[in-house]
Amino acid sequence: MIQLEAEILGCSCMVTENFFPDYVQQHWKEDDFFAYQYLNGPHPTLIRRCKTLPGNFPVTDDMVFIPNGSNLSNELKRGNIYLCDYKHLDGLQANTVQGIQQYMMAPLVLFHKRPDDKLMPIAIQVTLLYANVLKDLK
Repeated sequence: MIQLEAEILGCSCMVTENFFPDYVQQHWKEDDFFAYQYLNGPHPTLIRRCKTLPGNFPVTDDMVFIPNGSNLSNELKRGNIYLCDYKHLDGLQANTVQGIQQYMMAPLVLFHKRPDDKLMPIAIQVTLLYANVLKDLK
């Protein structure tokens, strides 16, 4: 059996060959693990600090929770808000797998950098389609 020592999300632990699947299965619903996957996934360079939200991502102060009594507007000014925009995936035709058509999403994910330097997701828009519909309704 292979054993390594590792630090994941600030916790030191021994890693065995089944560690990562087991860890993911236990923690996949946690916000900090979600952000960890973005930072350590295939496209961490898509995460960008933003000072203003794009027009197709209609998020307001009332829609998100920022700890310590702050709000989205203040955190944008402080440089603590990050955006991951997969707009380049919008409109791509996904594969058919075993005769079943798959679907491609073009999500927008908004992260807040907390005082402990952890990124936490605060808003996710799965597809640009809904943003366009919301824009048309205004």
